[in-house]
Amino acid sequence: MENSAFLKHKIFLTAVFLLGNTIIVFPKGAGSQFSFYGCLLALLFNIAFCFIIANVKNLPNIFILKILFAVFCFVILGITLRDYINFVDTARLPQTPRFLISVIYIFLTIYLGANHKKAIYLFSFFSFFIIFVIFIIMLILSGNKISLVNLNLKNFNFSGVLNQSLTFYIHSFGQLIVLTQFFKNLPKQKSKVIYFGGGLIGFVMILIYVFNILAVLGTNVLGNVNYPYATLTGMVSFANNYSRMDGFTYYLYFFSTLIKSAVIINVIINLFKNKKTIITLIFIAMLLITNINAVQNILHSNLLNLIILIFEIFFPILILVINKWFYKLSPKIIES
Repeated sequence: MENSAFLKHKIFLTAVFLLGNTIIVFPKGAGSQFSFYGCLLALLFNIAFCFIIANVKNLPNIFILKILFAVFCFVILGITLRDYINFVDTARLPQTPRFLISVIYIFLTIYLGANHKKAIYLFSFFSFFIIFVIFIIMLILSGNKISLVNLNLKNFNFSGVLNQSLTFYIHSFGQLIVLTQFFKNLPKQKSKVIYFGGGLIGFVMILIYVFNILAVLGTNVLGNVNYPYATLTGMVSFANNYSRMDGFTYYLYFFSTLIKSAVIINVIINLFKNKKTIITLIFIAMLLITNINAVQNILHSNLLNLIILIFEIFFPILILVINKWFYKLSPKIIES
């Protein structure tokens, strides 16, 4: 019943999940001046990845796999919450204690994540249209500031493009594996519609904001700002009496980060039986992760990004192998 009733909602949820926290801080990292082309290349990775995850229905009932997947979810949840809380703490409410911001926002994400999935579907459906409309409005209003020269085609560098494509894959496309455990047991045909449809829409939204940032700010400005899209929208004006449209980006950040975090939390909660204990653990762990500087440094490290990349590539393949080949041999141990 849920599979058919919420098909459109799942497509839009997938798109918003892909957007997630990337809209806050991306483009960033080495080769960020080639992020437009890197995003295009990442689409190829995303298509290949969707072919794999469309066949992943459920995690095998193997404890070590659940633990590995839960740790992965904890890490990307921490990164997602960190990006939003950092933004609010530094750009929006610098006089408000960071700990208080963390408590309120983490509580909100847990409240939505621990709720019935229907609430997340409906909120995603509503949020998607707001996000997409804001993207289009900002693109149109910034039209007079767009310069295609800023796309840096003359200085095209493949290593920079590859670096950016992997960055987008690690922090966006590759994390679609989480949705396989949120939707669960979808028929193969519906899985393809959701992942390819939602993946394509999410890719288009990412491409729009990346293009908008590069074409307006240029590579020189891009390297000197922490929040590129907020900087871009701060330069956009409407008519003569209304300027600084960056307030609209706060809705983007809030909706996309909240939905992504809620989905991850819902998945973690449903991996284990003791719901109250898991919720308490998530709350405490996220407070520590988002407020301890040493942990922040780990979340920014290249080593962690490499580990996430390896996990996103090989873990879905491992699940497929176990479900397809070993389930028949050990039906009492492994549940597909």
